[in-house]
Amino acid sequence: MEQWQLFTPLGIQVDDDGHAWHAGCLVDMLPLGGGDIVVAAETGGVWHIDGMYEARPLSDDWHFPDVVCLAHGPLRGRNILAGCHGGLYESDPSAHDPLRAWERIPLPAGVEWVYRIVVLPEPERVVLATDAGVWWSRRVAGGGLDARYSWRQAGGL
Repeated sequence: MEQWQLFTPLGIQVDDDGHAWHAGCLVDMLPLGGGDIVVAAETGGVWHIDGMYEARPLSDDWHFPDVVCLAHGPLRGRNILAGCHGGLYESDPSAHDPLRAWERIPLPAGVEWVYRIVVLPEPERVVLATDAGVWWSRRVAGGGLDARYSWRQAGGL
């Protein structure tokens, strides 16, 4: 029987000025192919771990880095949605480095936590399980991050 091995020992990031922070417990992950994965840390944002087991933070500039869940987004390529305490973020698959290009998506009024994200292909919808109920939206507008979400609360639950 094989034994488990630590995938990467880098649970702490230290910047050039010597400031350090802990990534916290890893709560979700998505495969990207080629041995690459994206992981969500409960207090440390989103991280990319490549096929060589090197980890790099993707969310250093996020205002809401307490990530709860990840989902592949509705766009092709490396389009990822990250649900957080206080925020929802989407990566830009058209950017030169999609994993480093994120935009904050406004949440519906009264929502503080995004616990789970599901992307339905037909009809295309992004569905959020939140602390204020279940919300859904279609992506409105073009194929990039210029899209806007118009959240509607699911009724009859």
